[in-house]
Amino acid sequence: FAYNGTCFHEFKLDSAFEVGRAPFADFDLDVKQGCDTLIVNFTNNITPTMADFVIDYGDGSKPDTNSMGRHVYTIPATHPDDSIIYYPTLIASSFGCDNITEDTVVVYRSPSVSISIDSSIGCQPFDAVLTATISNNFGYEWDLYKDGVIDTQDIATWAITLDTFGHFGVKVSAIYRGGCITTLAVDSIVQVVDLPKPDFSMDII
Repeated sequence: FAYNGTCFHEFKLDSAFEVGRAPFADFDLDVKQGCDTLIVNFTNNITPTMADFVIDYGDGSKPDTNSMGRHVYTIPATHPDDSIIYYPTLIASSFGCDNITEDTVVVYRSPSVSISIDSSIGCQPFDAVLTATISNNFGYEWDLYKDGVIDTQDIATWAITLDTFGHFGVKVSAIYRGGCITTLAVDSIVQVVDLPKPDFSMDII
């Protein structure tokens, strides 16, 4: 600037301000859908790595600000549907700049299973009817004798005939979306007794 018309003084300031590059918010999920209770592992891919962040898991739990890793998703008991979608959201901050990204996690309610039988004891050959009561399922798998062999599928009521005597168990699996399988095994649900052998003797013929 000029002073008294002849004198000049110059002031120079290096780095008066800095324009920073906005961060890039990114994360990976090892699974994106499954049965309750669903364990999801988060991987932090934010650049630059020193950027501040807030990860909101989308399920009402407390957000994390210093780490992201394992998170457990469930379906609330009061939720009216058999599945729910969560939207985990990541906010990355650096140099006063924010960047936001989100993903989705779908959780399916695991089916409940119960087994009943119309009659649990009788003589061979013994006829019985097994009934599975299962919620929200796409299919059934029945395993009589619990030997690992699927004997029949996709029926809720199964009529069986047992021609050997003994105690027998049964296992039924309910299959639903998202790979959800609930299995119930019942030991000795039915007993088949051997036929009586009529016999008598006489002391005088």
